[in-house]
Order: sequence, then C-alpha cells, then structure tokens
Amino acid sequence: MGFSIRQGHPAPRDLSPGRIGSFTIDLELTPGSAPLRGQREVIWVKFPQGTAFPRGGNVHFIKDGQHAERRPRFLTWDPVARLLRFEHELVLDADEQQPGFYAVDIQAMPDATPGELRGSIGIALEQAPLVVEIRRPRPVENLIRNGGFSDYTLPPGATWGVNRGVQTVGHWSGVQFLALADWTWGRYTGKGRWEYPTQAQDAIDLINGESDGHFPQDDEHPFARGENFVDINGNATQGMIEQRVDVEPGSAYELSFYTGYASWPGHDKGRPTYLRAEVDTGRAHGASTDVLAWDDYIQYYTGGGGPASRDPGQTINNPGWRKRRLTFRASRDTHQVTVRFSNPGRSGFHPDLGANPDGHSGMQLAHIWLAPAVAGTTLPVEQ
Repeated sequence: MGFSIRQGHPAPRDLSPGRIGSFTIDLELTPGSAPLRGQREVIWVKFPQGTAFPRGGNVHFIKDGQHAERRPRFLTWDPVARLLRFEHELVLDADEQQPGFYAVDIQAMPDATPGELRGSIGIALEQAPLVVEIRRPRPVENLIRNGGFSDYTLPPGATWGVNRGVQTVGHWSGVQFLALADWTWGRYTGKGRWEYPTQAQDAIDLINGESDGHFPQDDEHPFARGENFVDINGNATQGMIEQRVDVEPGSAYELSFYTGYASWPGHDKGRPTYLRAEVDTGRAHGASTDVLAWDDYIQYYTGGGGPASRDPGQTINNPGWRKRRLTFRASRDTHQVTVRFSNPGRSGFHPDLGANPDGHSGMQLAHIWLAPAVAGTTLPVEQ
C-alpha cells in the first residue's frame, strides 16, 4: 500500500503577516494499492518558520462541496516544533479516488518575513513540501461605487428640506434630484412587488454626514471626509437602494456597512427600525434569482446624540452605529451580483401581505464596502 500526498491548490498559499487562512491537502493511493475501507491513519503537518496552527484552529475534510461525516480527529499540536498531528478514517480506492481534500488552518505571525516559507506534510513514510508565501498587505479597493454617498455636497444651513425623493440636512436651495450616483432607488409596494419610480417619491433620505453623521472610527476602512448617509425610509413607504457590481466567478467576498437608528429628532422613539441587506445574482430592478447572502437587522432607540444641525437647541437621536458584515462566494458562472438594502417593515416582503412600514421605521445606512474576503473569513463552500 502506498500513499500520494501533496499540497492542494493554491500552492503556494498567500498570507499577510498576522492573518489566518487555510491550505489544502490532497491524499490518494498509488496505483495498484489495495483499497482502504475505514483504516485510521495519522497525517502530520510541519508548519513553516514564521507560521503556526492558530488558537481555536480546525482541520476539515471537504467532500462534494460539504463537510464530510467522517471528520478528522485532532491529536496534538507542538508549538515549539510547529508540528500538527491529526487522525482520519480513510476510505480510498486507487481506481476511484475520493473527490475530497483536507483544509487546515494556518496563521502567519505578525513579524513573519515576507517571502516564500517552506514546511512539509506527510502520512506514513510519504511526505511532500508545504509552501506559504508571505506578502505585504495590499491596499484594498472598494468594489462598491459611491459607498459613502459623497457624490452630492450638501450645502450648509439650519433646515431640513425635501429634494423630491431625497431628503437632505442643510439649506434646501430648490435643487431637485431623483438619483443617488451609482445607485438605483425604489420602494416596496407589497405582495412581492417593487416599484422604481420615475416621479419623485419619499423613499430615501440623504443626510449630511459632516453635520449629523457622528461616525465612529473605523481602522479597517476609515471614513473619508465628505461622506454622507441615507435613511431607508419607513414613513408610509418602504424604501430600497441597489447596485450591480462586477465579481470574479468562484471568488469569495465580504460586504461591510454601518447601520444606525433614525437620528431625526421627530422619530417615534418607541418604534424599532428595520433593514434587510442581501446579495443576489439577479438582474437589477428586482428580477432576483439566486440569493447568495442576506440578513435582517433591527435597531432600537438608545438615547439622545449630538446637537442637531437644523436646530442646535435640539439633539438628534443617537444612531448607535454598528458595523455589519455579510460574506458570500460568487458561483462559477457569476460575473455580476446585485447588492441591495431595503426596509422590510413588519411584513418582511411576504408575497401574500401588503407593505407594512409601521410608521417611522427607516434605518440609517452608511459606509458600504465590498472587497475580496481576507484569509480566515468563514465562507460558504463553493458549489
């Protein structure tokens, strides 16, 4: 009986200092070997210098795109020798190799030297190289266009004004506009129907971030000067914005954004605010097909915030900004996705129910980012 073991794709495995990722191991029998039907074998990994098995790390066996029932059993991790050992019940046939692989977590130390690092993997008397490439972090590009809603510079002033579909904080100069650059906006009308008005509608509020944002610090993707935010309205309507984004088939992504309670002082503080975020493969304008990721969010009143720009004698509601994340993997035939944020109200877009905005229920949305997922992010397995 002979084994063939090797590092799976990609090789070398790219990592940035301090980051956690995973590498794969392919295991087969050599031609002519007797089949294995449940024999337990120990597989070992000698981690390269400058890397380690992370605390809380895992070893998985992935078969047919899913975690297999026969899970590897962790044995030992020696941090000094950088040696990991795990055991697995093997079902192998030299003529019909199992379509599975092992995924082992790995962490690059914060002081890891950039360049190619070498370790090894093995089973029984067989071993093979393990290669990791330490790369310096690259600047991350936001795939979302106008994710900070900064395309429109709001004039200073002390009044709220309605700009025919988009409400702004600042002096209303009579400018009417129906568009947020790079975003399509609309509203939900109930029973599974969406509307993309060509006439002005009170569906989305654009609010001055400089005056009333009171944004938190974000070390990962810092807020830029001039960013604004939107209120996905819930006052007698259920608003929505969406954008089509190019992606690489089979690649993994993370969508991050901030949600906040409605800051308008006149908001009914006893009502929650609602938001649904989703990513799907359908065309824009509501022709949705496969949903790759979605989640619903609710936020409640948590107290007063800073002074209101419209009236320094009043205070806005504390938005309580919270950073949210959605991760997804584009399928192999997906070149574009639709990123959508909408107000589900109390009906939750049920196809048999009418729209129910529940009064002032709009949640605030800010600082939207979409970028390739970093190593170590928990993601669905590619189908």
